[in-house]
Amino acid sequence: MPSIRSLLVPALATLALPTPAARAGDAFQVVPLTQLGRSGEPALAEPQSRSAEPRRWARVQSARRWALVQPRVVLDTAGEAYLIYPEEALEGLGPLPARRMREPLANAWSQARLAVRAPEGQPVRGRLLVPDSNGGEPQVVTFQLPAASGGEQARATFLAAKAQHALRLATADLPGAAWFRRERSVALEELGGAPSHRDSQEDVAAAGAEQLDSTFDLFTGGRALAENLQLDRALAPQPEPGEGVPIDEIPGIDTRPLDWTARTAGLAPEPDPLAALVPEDQHAAFFPTLADLIRFLDEAERNGTPVIDLLEPRSEDARTRERYERQLCLPLARLAREAGESIGEVAITGSDPYLRAGSDVAVLLRTADPAPLLAFLAAEQQRAVRERHARATSDIDGGAPIATAISADRTVSSYVQQVGDAVLVANSLEALRRIAAVRAGSQAALAASSEYTFFRNRYPRGGAGESAFVILTDATIRRWCGPRWRIGDSRRTRAAAWLAEAQAAWVDALARGEELDLAELERRMPGLGRLSLGPGGVRSDEWGTLEFLTPIAELDLRSASQSEWSAYARFRDRYQQSWRQFFDPIAARVSLSGERVELDLSVLPLTLGTEYRDLMQTVGGARLDARAGDPHAESLLHVALALDTSSRSLRDIGSLLQGGGLSDPMSWVGGSFAIYADADPIWARLAEEASGSDPEAVLERHVWQLPLAMHVAVRDPLRLAAFLTGVRAMAGQAAPDLVTWENLTHADVGYVAIRAGEELGDEVAGAALHYVALPDALVLSLREDVLKRAIDRHLARKRGEPAAEGPWSGHGAGLSAKRGGLELLARMDGGELGAQVQEIAWANLPALNEWRRLFPEHDPLEQHERLWGTRLTCPGGGSYVWNERWHTYESTLYGHPAEPKPGPGVERVLRDVDSVQLGVTFEDEGLRARGVVLR
Repeated sequence: MPSIRSLLVPALATLALPTPAARAGDAFQVVPLTQLGRSGEPALAEPQSRSAEPRRWARVQSARRWALVQPRVVLDTAGEAYLIYPEEALEGLGPLPARRMREPLANAWSQARLAVRAPEGQPVRGRLLVPDSNGGEPQVVTFQLPAASGGEQARATFLAAKAQHALRLATADLPGAAWFRRERSVALEELGGAPSHRDSQEDVAAAGAEQLDSTFDLFTGGRALAENLQLDRALAPQPEPGEGVPIDEIPGIDTRPLDWTARTAGLAPEPDPLAALVPEDQHAAFFPTLADLIRFLDEAERNGTPVIDLLEPRSEDARTRERYERQLCLPLARLAREAGESIGEVAITGSDPYLRAGSDVAVLLRTADPAPLLAFLAAEQQRAVRERHARATSDIDGGAPIATAISADRTVSSYVQQVGDAVLVANSLEALRRIAAVRAGSQAALAASSEYTFFRNRYPRGGAGESAFVILTDATIRRWCGPRWRIGDSRRTRAAAWLAEAQAAWVDALARGEELDLAELERRMPGLGRLSLGPGGVRSDEWGTLEFLTPIAELDLRSASQSEWSAYARFRDRYQQSWRQFFDPIAARVSLSGERVELDLSVLPLTLGTEYRDLMQTVGGARLDARAGDPHAESLLHVALALDTSSRSLRDIGSLLQGGGLSDPMSWVGGSFAIYADADPIWARLAEEASGSDPEAVLERHVWQLPLAMHVAVRDPLRLAAFLTGVRAMAGQAAPDLVTWENLTHADVGYVAIRAGEELGDEVAGAALHYVALPDALVLSLREDVLKRAIDRHLARKRGEPAAEGPWSGHGAGLSAKRGGLELLARMDGGELGAQVQEIAWANLPALNEWRRLFPEHDPLEQHERLWGTRLTCPGGGSYVWNERWHTYESTLYGHPAEPKPGPGVERVLRDVDSVQLGVTFEDEGLRARGVVLR
């Protein structure tokens, strides 16, 4: 589901809820920073210009980091205090414009003021904590002020400063954003002003990290999934009063389905028995055994979570697996121990993919003897009745009994029914009804769909050590992109935003020791309907809770507003333009065996605008063979690409070279191209040198020492010889004194060294490019020893010695990376990804500090989980502890903004990885991506 933080309507972010006015006995004062230092203490220095920041910070700069590194005021006496800058005052109560967020504070620092609220008649003692994002020493200035005596103007300045501080945090994409929005609303309410909102979020990802992500997405097929599903697009407008448009009358996706007739002719794969019970228009995952399901989930938690932690903008654990096991009364580990022997195949299905927000889920467990399984489930439902205040009932639906256990907040929502030779466990009555419709024949079954036949034939049941088979049909994706689902998701997203605001009001009431006025909330938030309070906070009868929103399948969606209709039409038109003719499905097989993890993914077809398009055209009909690109054991990183010699890419290169005087310059090129980096001690030295500086500059200084090579397949050696002769002649005429050409031999094989001439200066002294023209390949390298090893491998193949075969997982393109190569990529990013992860770790600190302030008797991490339903986690696997000196929580791995620690980056993800093999194959206008991870 699209993250709520990226979809909030500005009006929601500025909701002002009724709060008490300033407390009786409060006093206010405003003090220039220049007056803070005690006698004899050094003056407070201005922060350094941000233009002087190291490159690694400059490229990871964001509104969030700006908010996190702001100076903080900590009072050692009762009260609260905030800084306010003159420029912010001139801007009203909105945040600094994004264009000025990176400018130095120096222009405003000398005029900055400290605004304080303290009990009347009491002096104020505190500290001003000033981080230095340039890596310099932070500043701590202690101060003592007399009892506050300011009037209404001081009070207004304090409230404006507090509102600005809260807005900075509310718009910085931090956990607890709803609470910070409420804090701002409270300040504005007391100030008597009207809220205004200006969202200035910026992209957090660094350019280097984006390139790394793009590379791996390209080979794993992750980008293709995102392009096809486009689940991050939500409809913006709110429902309007007045007569609506019947949703069933709004045209949906009308792109034609693919004609599967020829593709499935004669195919008769062995079907999954449970596929006959799954609706055709639902996602489905099939597991050979219960043990396979548990192993699949364990693997996702073990290795999926660190990757997500490093790439997601927040580090929160929604406890999705735990939540659904508890809700369904289906603890998998206990089930495996007590009734696992009676269970065969398992299938999981549902009508939408929004598991983190709230989705209808159905689990089908095939069994020859249902009695032990039903007894186990009945006992778990009774446990929920005793321990979690659920209500147990029994009913008849479709002629079969249903046992249920339901709690008011749906933390327990378990329906159990026997269907043929399977037991169905679902969290929604709607899920049961859809499966009943399949059994009755009024709803098409997945097993009968053509795409299921096609993909089950591609991925035979039980083959290749299959642990899971996942499929999204045309009907599933079409429904997800239809008006009912998109508009329903849009409304539910807005409802979640309102629920977050209501939850913040409940948090405020808890902190004050007061009761929450639900009637007033209902009046201000009519779209939420009837509200109630439970252990986890506010619940809406219609929309559920923040922890589990009402599934879209259960929403009563009959009509849409005009703005919703228009927004959906725009979405539909943009979406459909991505396909030339057809609109089709996705399937994948996962195999888990010991220390080997395999993924085989098919996306058919790719969108017209896919970033794979250029690659598809370059590959064309060419295919990598097992020995393409000279695979060998010494390579740390190896990328190979099949080349269609008639592709536009090669024609364009040839046209450029022809303009330089070469005739038919690319006619010698064969069917593959590869680049590789060999193992060498220099990588460790360069990584150490680049740890505190610009890695690109380090590579430029040492580029001629890098053990890199390029391998281009040759289809016509004579044309290659003519090409090289032409290049040498052209270079000799154009710049006769800049380089020298030296003919050398190794093991009786001739090669050439092109060395830099003296006219090029000392910077490139000793630099050389080496190449060897072999009958089947042209090999170029900056290092002579790397080229000689390539010659040795060629001679070994010529002698008939066994040659290494590539681990190419695809016929179009392949990537092979050993652990050393992956660590090399991680170390040579100049700390940019590490800085991003560090920022993600820091993003949890403001919320933890707030919960410590508001609920000092409770653990802030546990309190956040209770209040917001997610567990704040350190992305590097560390923990959060209190730092008394800086009066803030900090990460044990990444520190806090005033005392940062580098912490682990990608190395944590790679610690158990021995090698990775990724590859793509283009077929049927689609993509098949294979990946193998060895640990």
